[in-house]
Amino acid sequence: MLDVFEHFSFVEGQQLLLLLKEKLTLDGKIILRVPNAASPFGLQYQFGDVTHKAAYGPGALQHVALAGGL
Repeated sequence: MLDVFEHFSFVEGQQLLLLLKEKLTLDGKIILRVPNAASPFGLQYQFGDVTHKAAYGPGALQHVALAGGL
């Protein structure tokens, strides 16, 4: 998912990861790319689009993935 995951709330993102996990093979991967909210320019992308529901900085995706069972 390239520039898609931030359009889900944190809870929705965790639920989505759980659903995707069920579909993965043992060596399967989920690829995510989101705007870096910690970047000096990241917030203009985050808040310039009202459809964004969550902001992610370094380590945040890993935290959501772990909370989502990955």
